[in-house]
Amino acid sequence: MEKERDLLANELARTKQVNQTDSKLAEARFLKELQKATASKDSEIQDLKAKLDAKEVARKLAITEAVGVVEKEREELKSGLDRAELEKQLAEKSAKNNYETQIKDRDDAIE
Repeated sequence: MEKERDLLANELARTKQVNQTDSKLAEARFLKELQKATASKDSEIQDLKAKLDAKEVARKLAITEAVGVVEKEREELKSGLDRAELEKQLAEKSAKNNYETQIKDRDDAIE
């Protein structure tokens, strides 16, 4: 009986040890898979952040280009307006000079 009890006790101890070993191995495998999944997700997050940053840079560039075009058009319109104003002033001066010359010529003709 004692022999049988000792054998059963030894077998129970070995079974416990095997179970603990299996449990530790399963835990190690689980941690390895968890780390692998975490690394994969971190990589995916970094990729998404890089894409988001690239899109933000592209958006800012598009805005800058659009503003540049509008500013150029504005400057061209302003330049055209300034040129038209100068032409108007020159035409007024020319008309005034012509009018004054005609008045002077009439005054000279009258005298």
